[in-house]
Amino acid sequence: LLFEMQQRIIQAQLGADLRAIEDEPLPESADASQHWFEERLLFHGRTPHPLFNFIESQANLEQFRRFITVEAGVHVSFDDVIALAQVGVRGAPKSEFFRNFQDEVGASGPDRFHLTMFERLVDGLDTHRIHRCTLPWEALACGSYMMFLAYSREFYGYCVGYLGFLEALTPERFGCIARGGVRLGINAALLEYHAGHSEIDGDHAQGWLRNVILPAIRENGAQMSRDIAKGVCLRERVAQRY
Repeated sequence: LLFEMQQRIIQAQLGADLRAIEDEPLPESADASQHWFEERLLFHGRTPHPLFNFIESQANLEQFRRFITVEAGVHVSFDDVIALAQVGVRGAPKSEFFRNFQDEVGASGPDRFHLTMFERLVDGLDTHRIHRCTLPWEALACGSYMMFLAYSREFYGYCVGYLGFLEALTPERFGCIARGGVRLGINAALLEYHAGHSEIDGDHAQGWLRNVILPAIRENGAQMSRDIAKGVCLRERVAQRY
């Protein structure tokens, strides 16, 4: 019963968000999608959300800690999302999923497992995990949306766009967090999670575009192109609310 309730809530939110973007002009071919994706990324890359500028240059230590505490409260391990999303995928897209998965779980050693790296920061800041019942729904949706789209095969197009755009926006945002932490005197070893993502996810975003997004559109046509673009728009809305 609880699972059914959860699914209905998320499906209702997804439906509301899709209705909100139904008038968006969306690309319908691989070439148009690549241009559209890169234009969208260029816009967001020039103007990261004011929250991240604030964290980089103005937040005090207590505000920084509060942000990380909420992040820990809504954190969904990205390796689990990738594991769900890649079910049934074949060929070059499968290899790209695998490359992402390897990086997430720390292919170079257990201490490089991204979840472990993030938890080192949480522990190092002496933050206490927040009770999820005290979090606003906008924050909870940030993690739940991603897992829901990965879990349901019917939403594969949305999921690919959502995850691809998430990867593309991560470098600038995580770079702000890492630089803010340095400014506040936080041990560099605790900031490795954010500092590392500010570099590697740019490469992941391009790989995702070349090896997952564009092949899916070339194989499945205009409807897949629109679905992937809707996934990008969904990520924008979820992140903006959060």
